[in-house]
Amino acid sequence: MSGAVVSVRVGKITAYERPAWDHVKSRPYTTAFRKAEVTGPVHVGPLGLEGDEQADKKFHGGPEMAVLMYADAHYATLLQGFNYYGALSGEQMTRRYFGTQAGGTAKMLVTGAEYNVAWGRLLRYPVELSPNGPDVFSSFFVNFASVDSKDPDFDGRKFLKFGTELTWRWQRWLAFTGRVDRVIPNSKDPLESFTVICPRILLKTDWLSHETVTIAYTRWFYGAHTHTEFPNAYSPGQLDEQMLSLTFGLWF
Repeated sequence: MSGAVVSVRVGKITAYERPAWDHVKSRPYTTAFRKAEVTGPVHVGPLGLEGDEQADKKFHGGPEMAVLMYADAHYATLLQGFNYYGALSGEQMTRRYFGTQAGGTAKMLVTGAEYNVAWGRLLRYPVELSPNGPDVFSSFFVNFASVDSKDPDFDGRKFLKFGTELTWRWQRWLAFTGRVDRVIPNSKDPLESFTVICPRILLKTDWLSHETVTIAYTRWFYGAHTHTEFPNAYSPGQLDEQMLSLTFGLWF
C-alpha cells in the first residue's frame, strides 16, 4: 500500500467577532481552526507542525494530538460533524444512504409529523383539569425519507418509520406507558423491516419535575434480512431480541 500527501495546512490563533444571532457572552472569540495551505517542506516536531497553533490546548495539540490527518477519500469522509438522520459523519451518510458509487453526493428528502392528544382534557373541555391529575395521553408519529443518488443500489430507496405511544398517568408520581414502532429501513428489501415494542413504568417525584426513573422492557421482532448499518454490520443472529433496563434521567 502506498500513499501521498495531498495538502499540508497550518493556522494561527485569530480573534473573530461573533455573529449577531450568537448570544454567547464571550465576544470576540479566538480560534486557529481556519487553516491555510502551505507549500514546500514543513518541520514536524513533538508538538505539531511548524507554524501551526491551537487556541484550545485542552482539546487540541500537545504530544498526544500533535498532527491531525484526513484521508483524501472519493466519498464524503471529510464531512466530520455532519450529523443527520442516523449518521455521525459524511462517511456514514455515504455508506448508509447515498452509496459509494455516488461519490458522497446525493439528495435526501426527509419529512415527519407527530400528533399528541391529552384525552382527559379533550373530553372534559372546557372544564379545566389539574395539570398533575390522572389523564391518558397518546402520540402518533411518522418519519419518511427518500434518496436520489447516482448509485443504482441506493437510488430511489425509501425509509419509513411510524408508531404510537400511549401513556396512562395514574398518579402525579406514577405513569404507565407503551410504545410500538414499525421501521422500514429499505423499501427495496421488505425483509429488512422490523417492529419494536416497549412497555415502561415512569416514576417521578413530581410530574412537572425534571427527574424520572424509568423501568422498561424492549422487544425487537426482526425480519430475515434485518441488520445494523456501517460501521457495525451485525446480522439478526447477532442482535439482542430483548432488553430490560433501569434508567434515571435528570435535566435542567
